[in-house]
Amino acid sequence: MCEHKLAPNLPYMKSLFLGWFEPFTDAIAKEQELIRTGKSRQGYAPYFDLLPADKMSVIAMHQLAAMVMTGGEHGCARVVTAACTIGDAIEQEIRIHNILEKTRKKKEKSNDSKNGVEGESTAVMKEQENLRKKVTDLIKKQKLPAVRKIVKGKDDSKPWNADARAKVGSRLIELLLQTAYIQPPCDQLAAIPSEPRPAFVHTFRTVSYERRARKNMVLFNVTH
Repeated sequence: MCEHKLAPNLPYMKSLFLGWFEPFTDAIAKEQELIRTGKSRQGYAPYFDLLPADKMSVIAMHQLAAMVMTGGEHGCARVVTAACTIGDAIEQEIRIHNILEKTRKKKEKSNDSKNGVEGESTAVMKEQENLRKKVTDLIKKQKLPAVRKIVKGKDDSKPWNADARAKVGSRLIELLLQTAYIQPPCDQLAAIPSEPRPAFVHTFRTVSYERRARKNMVLFNVTH
């Protein structure tokens, strides 16, 4: 989209995110509740309730928007690629979350023994915030190898397989399709205001690459 001067300005995107955030987060929270109560046994279930719903919402929205605007697919992103990217970003955030929790507990235990809780807690918070900002910035820039380098050796949890990442990402995309809407520009000649419409649609398009024949690909398209 950026290459074709279609990228929306930042204030507009911020307003869209704010409008999508609550319904998208609520949908994720409902899915997590189904998992906790045993009513959902989908393949993504073991991985879908490891982060708060609001964090998952923000990560998924930013990842998908970044891919749509910079992916070079004329305002689209391939579903498989988007799902894997979102799933990978969620996994990395969970690993960072685990690292921060371990650091916090170790620091608090040490602080309690030294009776320096207040000063040390401030230092811990600053350390956590600096690490989180660095990782978040890398994730937004889709520099996932750099994120993996940061967490390597600090988190001993078992890495997800590609199938798990794809399933988590796919479910988040599905929920965003169901909850994200945009308001079309007002038509001054129309007697009735335009109805909100889905911000994203799942469609099929024919794409072509250099030295490759045209073939049908599953794309994720933003409506305008």
